[in-house]
Amino acid sequence: MKAIQQSLLFAAVILVCTTTYAQKWTPEMYQKHTYSTFIKLEMVHRPIDPKNVDYGLLNAAIFYITNHQREMHQLPTLEHSPGLEKAAFEHSKDMIEHNFFLTKARYLAKGIFGSAC
Repeated sequence: MKAIQQSLLFAAVILVCTTTYAQKWTPEMYQKHTYSTFIKLEMVHRPIDPKNVDYGLLNAAIFYITNHQREMHQLPTLEHSPGLEKAAFEHSKDMIEHNFFLTKARYLAKGIFGSAC
């Protein structure tokens, strides 16, 4: 009986650890955290696995550090925008897929921005 209890306890610990480690950042988490609480999250301090990047967490890190810097310079903080996050992510993917990493000046020279800039 004791062996069964120990096995169940071991399985429960493994399940909790695996579930905690496997947790990924979700958009709903922006409502629950500030910079101060974000930097205390265990998931923030994990090494980044290049084969399985949690892009949501990476985006959140950029968002929170940006707002932290804005606060330090007495600037208003930004609100998270799921639509803007998606657009930025898609643009980054396009840049990688089409191998374009040009500066604004080079875009302007090619007429990509038109006269709006």
